[in-house]
Amino acid sequence: MAQAQEANRDEPCPAETALALIADKWKANIVMTLALGAPSRFLALRRALGNVHHTSLARSLRELESSGIVRRTAFAGRPLHVEYELTDHGRDLVPILLDLGRWHGGEDTRTFARS
Repeated sequence: MAQAQEANRDEPCPAETALALIADKWKANIVMTLALGAPSRFLALRRALGNVHHTSLARSLRELESSGIVRRTAFAGRPLHVEYELTDHGRDLVPILLDLGRWHGGEDTRTFARS
């Protein structure tokens, strides 16, 4: 029994692992902004989010893409056209983020993406 409890301490908590995927100043806001509409270009996302530095946005988008939450689609042409959208996995995250916002005390979920 003691060995089983000790082994469990070595394995990460699933909730902690899930929160680590979005534990960033901008990631939840990016997900909620993408959930509001069609695929978005980088500059449109940056405008929608407000005061985000382009390197922070690029890093967060790369991490969300590698986690399977955001899909990046590059279209050939000049200039290169790139759009971001939520994957099915990312869309599954939206109600969880809304519930988290309500749990925190925010009833107006329309402003959650801008908080």
